[in-house]
Amino acid sequence: MDVSRFVMWKGTFSVEHEALDEEHRKIIAALNRLYCLIKEDNAGPAVRSVLQDLLQYTTLHCAHEEELMRKWGYEGYAEHFKTHERLIERTRLLADWSPSDDQEEHDLLRRIVSLNEWWVNHIQGPDHKYVPVMLSFNEDAERTEGRA
Repeated sequence: MDVSRFVMWKGTFSVEHEALDEEHRKIIAALNRLYCLIKEDNAGPAVRSVLQDLLQYTTLHCAHEEELMRKWGYEGYAEHFKTHERLIERTRLLADWSPSDDQEEHDLLRRIVSLNEWWVNHIQGPDHKYVPVMLSFNEDAERTEGRA
């Protein structure tokens, strides 16, 4: 099996927030599971189920991340929000997939690989941009608690 398309979690993916990192891992794991199912020629109900899970994980993760960015006062929130909207729509379209022929299955595999690459780039790019704001917010909160 071609494992070059799999994404394994790396420490460099971390955004230094345990819950967000766990959500990112879960999304990547779902994408990798889809890749395996299709490469094993196991498309059908299992793929549909994982696609629905992926849509749910993505929607919940984006809402959680957006809530935290607002709390932290992240200036890049509006742009990040728009990126999330496009991602959720892209994932929704993917989740609507239904098996009918080999060409569509090949297209699904291509779209999953593309989405996997998008997630890696998003985590390592736009998501890492909020890390300094988050860390500063947490430091300020700790100082405030120490004075109380």
